[in-house]
Amino acid sequence: MTDVFLCGRVASEIWRQTGPNQWQQWPAALDDGDTACIDGAVFDADHDGDLDIFTVSGSGNDELWNNDRDGGFRRLAADQGLRSAGASRGVVVGDFDGDRDTDILVVKQAPPHRLFLNDRMWRYTPAGEPATMLAQPLLGATAADIDSDGKVEFFGLAPGAGVVGWRRNDFDGWEQLVVDETGPGAGAAIGAYDFNGDGRLELLYDDGSHFQILAATAAGWTVLHRGVASGVIAVIDEAHGSAHAGYGVAGFGDGELIWWEPGSG
Repeated sequence: MTDVFLCGRVASEIWRQTGPNQWQQWPAALDDGDTACIDGAVFDADHDGDLDIFTVSGSGNDELWNNDRDGGFRRLAADQGLRSAGASRGVVVGDFDGDRDTDILVVKQAPPHRLFLNDRMWRYTPAGEPATMLAQPLLGATAADIDSDGKVEFFGLAPGAGVVGWRRNDFDGWEQLVVDETGPGAGAAIGAYDFNGDGRLELLYDDGSHFQILAATAAGWTVLHRGVASGVIAVIDEAHGSAHAGYGVAGFGDGELIWWEPGSG
């Protein structure tokens, strides 16, 4: 069953699913009194088979919470050198260097962003490449293998430049991609999901007034869907009763909740 991590400005919480539509709060809430969580990522940071949590804050006091497997979490960011100067905006995890472990990218409110490479020995090493990505102002970011080549690409929302991306080439270098040059507005968000159930990931991009679903094709990027969402949007995996595979999108438009079901059209 799926548990839920809630990132909170005062204290973050973990809720365990104990049965259908039944939830129980984890006894040991993450005390973020000095970190004020604004974004987080759940992944196995130490390769021990359980899930750890990385949180970022507007104060820059980012934290890696190590799962002790006894109901508690330990703070390890300072010991691992994972804190960095400047206010953070978000966190993206993925295998950026292609060595089959999970690295951490901290998106800063003002560049440079910080990329920490996991060496599988409970150590993280700051990386300086790709320099153009780390220096690019970003409103939101995500990492995904969009072209299904086994390598993770990175995509971000750049003010005035739209959706930009970076991918590793065959020489372990990085090259920049231009995905959509429409400049995002405030509160923009981006994510990668399989919306049409074809086994490939697409990009969801929200500029605060519209969202678009973009698919990578041999001829370039194409818009699969464009909808109005003037409020916060959410992606839901196969909503109950849906006749289609893939993810759907819920958002607010014209003062009401709107649901876009996966499938053609």
